[in-house]
Amino acid sequence: LYGLNIANADAAAATLGLIGTVSSTGKITNLSLYAGKIFNSMTFPNITSNGILAGSNLGVLKNISILGSDLTGLSNVGLIAGYNNGIISDSNISTSTILASNSVGSIAGLNDTTGKILRNDSEANISAGSTPSTFSQFGGVAGYNAGLIDQNRYDGEMTFTTIQSTALTGLRAGGLVGYNTGTLTNSYVDN
Repeated sequence: LYGLNIANADAAAATLGLIGTVSSTGKITNLSLYAGKIFNSMTFPNITSNGILAGSNLGVLKNISILGSDLTGLSNVGLIAGYNNGIISDSNISTSTILASNSVGSIAGLNDTTGKILRNDSEANISAGSTPSTFSQFGGVAGYNAGLIDQNRYDGEMTFTTIQSTALTGLRAGGLVGYNTGTLTNSYVDN
């Protein structure tokens, strides 16, 4: 798929992406997304999850490729899925960027308790929005992890130059995960 472009979607929407929500019985495999752009101007707080492929994933996303894509959102922001409580595996992200404020990761913004992020490779750059909320989580793979992250590689940059100094008190940033209450194994940062 080439050139997906969604800007300032319906303010009543809860999830934003090529697919809003992938259900627990849903499965997407072998999909490539090139030059996608999703822009949520951060003025729609009802949109709780933003992703190029899926706003929210409860199913299986496998062998996904995202290249040259840009994602702007508020909370639970990730290039493959903003919110994950399913499985994301064997996927690749390159030459892509994220600008967001809370629970931000290149694979998934929030990986919840039954979420699994397995064998992914990401080369994406992550930047903080100008007004992140207190206790903002930024990670190369996932901003917040309560599930399982195993065998992932992150090679990108995280930039926080526009953050107001008062917001830095709650900033949680890590090369792999910003805030972890789950399991993180066999993964590394390569830069």
